[in-house]
Amino acid sequence: MATQTNLFRFRGRIGNVRGYKLPTLSPDYAGLLGGPTKDQILNDPNFARTRENMSEFGGSAMVGRVFRVGVAGLKFHQDPYFTGRLTAAMYRITRNGPGPRGEREILITTNHGELEEIEFHRLVSFDSIVLTSFTMSSNISRNQSTLFVPSFDPFNLLDTPAGATHFRMLNAAVALSDYDFDAVLGYVPKNATADGVSKLTYGAYLPVNVTAANQTIVSALPGSPTMTNATLVTCVGIEFYQQVGPNFYLFAQNNATKIDLLF
Repeated sequence: MATQTNLFRFRGRIGNVRGYKLPTLSPDYAGLLGGPTKDQILNDPNFARTRENMSEFGGSAMVGRVFRVGVAGLKFHQDPYFTGRLTAAMYRITRNGPGPRGEREILITTNHGELEEIEFHRLVSFDSIVLTSFTMSSNISRNQSTLFVPSFDPFNLLDTPAGATHFRMLNAAVALSDYDFDAVLGYVPKNATADGVSKLTYGAYLPVNVTAANQTIVSALPGSPTMTNATLVTCVGIEFYQQVGPNFYLFAQNNATKIDLLF
């Protein structure tokens, strides 16, 4: 791979040279075109393992996207690498599943540990912003999560950005189905009714300089879906605000969310 260091920069192709730029990196790059053709990848027996990996990676990315859509309201909490970290976790789950390579089931119900504690932003850890204790629980049907935060002193137990006057805790819940592989359709949810159903619930605006009372924040999935072959993924987060008159303006700093427990 060649790195261009002079003023000659381009995007696209010049002959068999391709110019491109990588996300988050400043240099422009140039490289020769090459590699296998699309037809070789899809049909050549020598690329059978590649096709198997593509199938499972595609299924993992699809399930990860279902989760990300469920927490779309918290997109600004995520760093540019969140999608990659989530897909990698889903891919580890897929590789643990039963079935032949390329068609292994995606069983989230038996692999909770791969997703628990994933931070939405790798540089803004929820555990580094919120030092107080909390508990997350679900109801028997696993279609409702309850975040309980006991009374605490925000001044000592929150990393509050300068200028913030208030904060809010949040509880996000997303149902994710296990997935089977279908020879025609590819990966399909075992519980399509529950898959992707989500709820985001905020607590009250609380001042950062006054002891916070006990908080109970409940997120009940709309329609109360039956959770057979599905998992309730819960997330806990915090946002900071500045109050101006009757209005609360969201701060850009120290807003953090992580995946907590799976039920």
